[in-house]
Amino acid sequence: MKFELDIQSCGVLCSPVNPEQKDYVCYARANSLSDDLVNWMAVNPRTQNMKSAVALAILDTLKNRPQDFHYLNKGLIIPAESASLSEGKLQFELTDPSLHGIGDGGHTYRAIQMVKETGDLVDECYVRVDVRTNLSPAEIINMVTTNNNVVQVDNRSLEDLQGSYDVLKEMLAAEPFFNRLQFKMNQHSDDGKMINIDKLLAIILMFSCSWYDNDPDNDDELPMHYSQTQSVQARFMRQDKEEREKMLWDMQPILHDIFELWDRI
Repeated sequence: MKFELDIQSCGVLCSPVNPEQKDYVCYARANSLSDDLVNWMAVNPRTQNMKSAVALAILDTLKNRPQDFHYLNKGLIIPAESASLSEGKLQFELTDPSLHGIGDGGHTYRAIQMVKETGDLVDECYVRVDVRTNLSPAEIINMVTTNNNVVQVDNRSLEDLQGSYDVLKEMLAAEPFFNRLQFKMNQHSDDGKMINIDKLLAIILMFSCSWYDNDPDNDDELPMHYSQTQSVQARFMRQDKEEREKMLWDMQPILHDIFELWDRI
């Protein structure tokens, strides 16, 4: 089956050990991904859970930062029978459903289709697509297995890298549990069990009038603070940095009381 992508730019990489093997790496317009690709996902060993934190984060980027999607998302890897370029287009052919198709990036593809179905996918949204040709069956299996075993860096670690938690580090530095706060993945301490900073942030925001805007309808969000911590974090980080830091500083006088209540509960 033949497919075609609208592309902004594309590079062709030849394998240094087998020149016949070529990778077509491009930025493709997300809405040019065919609906029929959903039938070419058997080669992907990972089942897509669109309620997972990874899927929700991808959907959030598509809806709120579509113009940045091409460099915030790792994109799709598609092993294919063949591929070719024409002006502004990348054509590729898939012939064997067990070997060809979306080998990596299944969550990305399904998220794009979900946003497209709602009519919210903008034309300026691009996704990185890597079409790989002339691979042997063994090479394809090894490739998709390796790529799907990669552990993604979580959003918490990325936010910490950008300094998003600096205000909390300053505010909480004197707390006895500060050394147990986990601001990035794989962070450990000899002082005891680690406390996910996003969990603590969600609990703090439960007591923020600014967060709920004194609107009783927002009471429905309260369960999210226990079950969807990452969604709370994503919403908080989307706010203007100065506004969200002011929100936290305004709460400093009652933070210790919040922590004592949390500890007792």
